[in-house]
Amino acid sequence: MAEDLTRRDFVKAGALTAAGAALGLKPTYTVHAGNPTNEKTAGILNYNEQMEYRRGGKTNLMFSAVCLGGHWKRIGTVLPGAQQVKGAWNTVSLDNTAFHKNRYDVVTRCMERGINFIDACTFGEGVAYAQALKGRRDKMYLGFSHFEQEPQTLAWQAKKDKQAGEPPKPLDWLKRSSS
Repeated sequence: MAEDLTRRDFVKAGALTAAGAALGLKPTYTVHAGNPTNEKTAGILNYNEQMEYRRGGKTNLMFSAVCLGGHWKRIGTVLPGAQQVKGAWNTVSLDNTAFHKNRYDVVTRCMERGINFIDACTFGEGVAYAQALKGRRDKMYLGFSHFEQEPQTLAWQAKKDKQAGEPPKPLDWLKRSSS
């Protein structure tokens, strides 16, 4: 069958395939900063004309192009003594009132600037942002993934292997995927 395919037929089929794919692709609905096309913005959480918003998948939820997240990497500099282990961002004491005030202030400023999504990946972040959003939970979308339980962590993989009664796997797969 491949012998019967001419170059002309190949190019024609390729062009038709590309045209079909292009017609099927639709750009994400976006409200650009400044709203130059006068899109409706009433349903966008924390709308700020200086922020760009994009529709999330097939939903009608509009997410800010910038979100809040990042594991508090500088929290020890901003709030000396907030970390239980110096330099370890995930050891912040959840009993620290200065830390909670900082998170409340940060979330407030983000909302003022048009940010409407928080990306949290640890239990502590979830607790801290839940407290920072108290009384205004309807003003932010909150995404959460518990990183300690995600498949790429060694602890998760070892626990899964043990539960399945399998010997631990060599760690070569992890070294390859992280390089």
